[in-house]
Amino acid sequence: MELRLFNYLLPSKDLIQLPVYPYTRKWYQMTSGHYADEFAELHGKDVVVREAISGQVPSAGVGTCFSRKAILRLLVEGDGLPFDIQSLTEDYDIGFRLKQWGMNEIFVRFPVVDKDQLTLKENAFGVSMKEGSVVCVREYFPTTYTTAVRQKSRWIIGIVFQGFKNHKWTKDWKVNYFLWRDRRGFINNTIGFISTLLLFQMLCLSVYAYFDNSYQFISIISDDKVTRILLIINTVLLCNRLFQRFYFVSQYYGYWEGVLSLFRLVWGTIINFSANIRAIKQVIEQGDPRRVAWDKTTHDFPSISTESRTIPIGKILIDEGYLSKEELEKALINCPSNQLLGCYLVGNKLVSNDALSRAIAIQGESGYEACDPYSLDPSLFEWFPKKIALKYTVIPLRMEGHTLILGKESVLSPVGLAAIKRRLGMPVQCIITTNGTVTVGIRYWYLNLDLENPMDLLECAIVTGKIKEEQKQWILDIYYSSQSQLGRSLLSERLIEPSVLNQAILAFESELDTSLGRFLVERKYITEEQCTRALNLQVEQQKSIYNLIEDFSKEYYENLI
Repeated sequence: MELRLFNYLLPSKDLIQLPVYPYTRKWYQMTSGHYADEFAELHGKDVVVREAISGQVPSAGVGTCFSRKAILRLLVEGDGLPFDIQSLTEDYDIGFRLKQWGMNEIFVRFPVVDKDQLTLKENAFGVSMKEGSVVCVREYFPTTYTTAVRQKSRWIIGIVFQGFKNHKWTKDWKVNYFLWRDRRGFINNTIGFISTLLLFQMLCLSVYAYFDNSYQFISIISDDKVTRILLIINTVLLCNRLFQRFYFVSQYYGYWEGVLSLFRLVWGTIINFSANIRAIKQVIEQGDPRRVAWDKTTHDFPSISTESRTIPIGKILIDEGYLSKEELEKALINCPSNQLLGCYLVGNKLVSNDALSRAIAIQGESGYEACDPYSLDPSLFEWFPKKIALKYTVIPLRMEGHTLILGKESVLSPVGLAAIKRRLGMPVQCIITTNGTVTVGIRYWYLNLDLENPMDLLECAIVTGKIKEEQKQWILDIYYSSQSQLGRSLLSERLIEPSVLNQAILAFESELDTSLGRFLVERKYITEEQCTRALNLQVEQQKSIYNLIEDFSKEYYENLI
C-alpha cells in the first residue's frame, strides 16, 4: 500500500511522508508505550498542522519517499553525497533543505477502509474507523530506559544542537515558528521534569497533612489572586493537553491505550529529561555537536508471521519432553542443509509427526488439531475456492457454527487471515494441523492427483504380514512429514528469496491453470535449471508409501534374522 501511494503522488511531490505508529507491547511496558503516545499525537495532529501552515514536512527517517528531482538536487548540493553523514538527524534536515529549494512536500494520512471489513486497523475498542486504518509504518521502538535515552539524546543533539548550526532562522515567520517548536523541546524537557518533581512533592505533603494534623504546611496559593488565576489557567491547559493525548492515542490504539497514555506521560517526561542530560554531556565532551558519533539503536523488527521472533523448534521439542538435548545436538550436526530439521527428526524416528506438529503449534502460539486429509467432508472442498487453498496453502477442516476452521502446516499471517475472511465474507479461524496433511490434501482434493489412501495400503500390508501393527504409525508419520511443495524446495536450496516467492505466489493466483514451476520459469523468477534442481530435491525427499512399506518390511525381517 505504501509503494502504491508513493507511485500515485510522484512526481508531483518531492518529499512524501507517511505516519509512523509504533507497536505497543504489554500494558506495563511504559517505555515502548510512550513512543506510541508521542507519535500518535505528533503524526495525528502536529505534523498535519505544520504542513497546513508552513508547507514544510520533517522526514521521520522511515516511510519517506523522495522524488528523482529531489535526489538529484541533493547530489549536486552534497558534491555527490546526497546525505550528510555527519548529521545525527539527516532525515529531519532534508525536509528543511528541500523546502528552501522550493520543492513540494506532503504528509499523507490515507485511510484504507473497506465497507465490509477494515483491513488495517488495530483490533481494539475505540479505534477510529478512518484514522485507525491509515497507510503507515509500524515498528518496534526501544523497550528499556537505557536504549530509549540513547536514542532520544541523539534526536536532541541532531535537532537542537546541530540544528542551530545547520539551519539558521529564516525570513518566513511560519517556518521559524516550527523551528522554535522543535528546539524548545530542550527547554520543555527540563521544565517538565522539574514540574513533575514539584507535583510529586505537593502530593506527598498533602497526603502527609491529611493523615497527620499536627503540622500544617503553608499553602502555595495563599490569598494571592494572581497566583490562583494562574494555577486555574495552568490546570485548564493541563487538562486540555491530557485530553488531546488521550484523543489521538485512542484514535489509533483504542480507549485502553488512551487511558494508559495519561500515566505514561510521567515516564516519558523522565526519559526526555535524562536524554537532555546525556545530550548536553556528549556535546560538552566533544566540544562541537557535529563531532558526536552516531549511536545506533538496536531494533526488534516486526514480521507478518511469528517466525522471526519465536522459540526454535528444537528447544520446544526438548521442553515438551519429546527429544533429549543430546539427540538434538546430534541431529543438528547430521541434518542436511537442504532439509528442514523437523522432517529430519521424524524421518529418523527421533520424534513423531504428531509431536512435531504440536511443537509447530506452540511455536506459532496457535491451536492444534490432528487431521486425516482423506476423510474430510467433500462438500467443504466443493465451495471452498481452489485459488485460496493454493495461495495460502490451507484446507477446510470443518464448520464450527458459522465459523470455518482451516488447517495449515505453519502459522498463517494476520494479513492472510484477514484477506480470506474478506473474500469469503464469513468468520474464519486457522489452526495448525498434522505436518504434511495439507500438502497431501491439496493434491488429492484440488489437483486431482491419483493418490491412494495410505491407510488402506498400510492395513493391506499388515494383513499380508509385510509389516507389523507397531510400524504402521511410523510409516504414516514419515510419509506425511516428507511431503513438500516446490516453494519449500526452492527455499531449501536457496534458489529464491522468501519475499520474492511470496510476491510470485500473489501473481500466480490469477494463472492457476499452469504449474507453479512453469509460471516461475516463464516470469523469470528462476531459471529452467533451478526449477529442475528444486523438483529433483522434492522427489528425493518425498517418500513413497510403497517404498516405505518395503523399507520397513526389510527392516523387520532383518531384525528377526
